Amino acid sequence: MEKKESAGEGNAIVMQTKKQEPGVVRYRKPAYKKGYRNDIVKVLLTCGTFSYKSLELYGEKKEMCRRKLKKMEEEKILEEFNVEHKKVVRFRKFGNIYSQITDELWPGYYGHYNKYGVLNAEALGRTSSCATQAEKARRESEIVVMMIKAGVKTTPEDKAQINGTKSIGENETCFYSSLEIKDTGMFNLKREEEKTEQDKGVINSRAIGSVIGAGGTYTIYHTGKRPIKWAKAVEGQMAYVISAIARERYCGTVPPGSIKECIVFGYDNHVFYKIATSENAIALGLNNGYKSLYAIPYDTNGLFLFTQMIKPKWKESMKEIILPNHDHMTNNLGLEADGINGAEIAFLFCIPDLIRLCRFLAALSFSAGAITGEINYVIYCFDFQRDLVEKLNDGLAEIRTVSMESVIIPS
Repeated sequence: MEKKESAGEGNAIVMQTKKQEPGVVRYRKPAYKKGYRNDIVKVLLTCGTFSYKSLELYGEKKEMCRRKLKKMEEEKILEEFNVEHKKVVRFRKFGNIYSQITDELWPGYYGHYNKYGVLNAEALGRTSSCATQAEKARRESEIVVMMIKAGVKTTPEDKAQINGTKSIGENETCFYSSLEIKDTGMFNLKREEEKTEQDKGVINSRAIGSVIGAGGTYTIYHTGKRPIKWAKAVEGQMAYVISAIARERYCGTVPPGSIKECIVFGYDNHVFYKIATSENAIALGLNNGYKSLYAIPYDTNGLFLFTQMIKPKWKESMKEIILPNHDHMTNNLGLEADGINGAEIAFLFCIPDLIRLCRFLAALSFSAGAITGEINYVIYCFDFQRDLVEKLNDGLAEIRTVSMESVIIPS
């Protein structure tokens, strides 16, 4: 539209329409305030990379997001790398494009990216010399998408800053990356680019970060398709620091001492079977220093389960929903269990504690009741967990599956 003023009566404004030439496509500036562009750039500004693997969490809309990623590559906004045979992107030249992206977003993204995200982005360009850092950078982006999709406060504009004055509200849940945790100064292991010759024997924590909030405080790991390398002392130090941060920043209750629970994401149930049966001292197994290890697949099923786990008193709620007729006081049974109803002793793997499941099965293998049939042992699990439970169970207990739709915990 072209605006033209006439000198006629009352200085009337006459609007003239400017015709568009045939075959000419009008350019529209890309918008980053909403839609898939907004999703993508917020993840990139938060952690520096965006993994194509995380598209699995978009369900039916993953192809639409994939097309937007490809469009942004064509526009020279993003560039693609291959890490662990999986596609991952970063900003092509952030210094040249940041103004057109961040002008529409919260201004603090620029500083956050240059402090944390750029380290992961640069690791992608050094895959031959820093393969471990590139792998962790890609996996961190997958965890960031999981957190955002589950409703965890993850981006710097949404959460209380780890070194700031604002606290985490009692009913909130926040995610902090391992780089943010180390930036508190309480964790003395150094980033790769800061290591000296004397530091080369030090193994960095394999933690991707931590979730702190209403559903509990957990160290977050991403093991991919095989058990990650493990150093119990280092991971114990990380757990202690996360506990200290949680007690300082969270308004709710945090147990004393180091946290005893971790969440491990993996690509399939086979990797969790490997963890449960591992005898490799330098790989993640059951003897890892944590009391509980929650095994969650990296897919929409895992997203559903994790979304329940960040709600207050989620374990108690699951027991009440799935085992409404059972007595939940099971301390006097002498084995791990979640309910007793007559001759039935129930174990709930819908609470996906792999260590606890294996302790239950180990006790069962020595139980006279299991041999004589006087007691009926039942493991309750979701459909997507069944093949893992069957492999570990070896016929010791009956397995009953539970539909996910029936176990939606109220917020």
